Amino acid sequence: MEFDRESLQPLYKLKIGEAGESCALYIAQRLGFPSHMLARAEKEAYNKASVVKEHSSIIIKEEKKENTVSTNKIKPEIIKTTKPLHGESFNVGDSVKVFPQKDIGIIYKTIDEKGNLIVQIKGKKQAINHKRIKLITPASQLYPDDYDFSIIFDTVENRKARHDMGRKYDPSLEVKCEDEI
Repeated sequence: MEFDRESLQPLYKLKIGEAGESCALYIAQRLGFPSHMLARAEKEAYNKASVVKEHSSIIIKEEKKENTVSTNKIKPEIIKTTKPLHGESFNVGDSVKVFPQKDIGIIYKTIDEKGNLIVQIKGKKQAINHKRIKLITPASQLYPDDYDFSIIFDTVENRKARHDMGRKYDPSLEVKCEDEI
């Protein structure tokens, strides 16, 4: 099937025994792809230099860049990748599903250096790897901005003791922290 290069419409002519020409580069040019990318694509696809002369210098510059990158003497293990962890997207108060049990919990503490998050499931706080957690609803949709998460995470006795300590001094009051898991 032949195509008109200007309008990119089919001419409805079939040449038997001859392979047709791909119009992918013409379509990409029409869509506004940068010309240096088109020249490089043409070189890679057809194993020949670009027909357009102005792009040849750009291709040579790109090849020089590739050569300089390959001769870099820094060892790959020294270069640290800065790929963000999946767990860094979680915030305190997010509703999550913990796999494989499919329990629903709430993030109590964000990710640590080992990749674990502290999640409160059915009133108990557990350290769970970020790979086993899937976000259901972010905290921004569940709670107002100034929400006090101690309502969720503290026991009733601790909340009462904190409230009384704020009002008056009572030596018999104790607040028990459960930070260590």
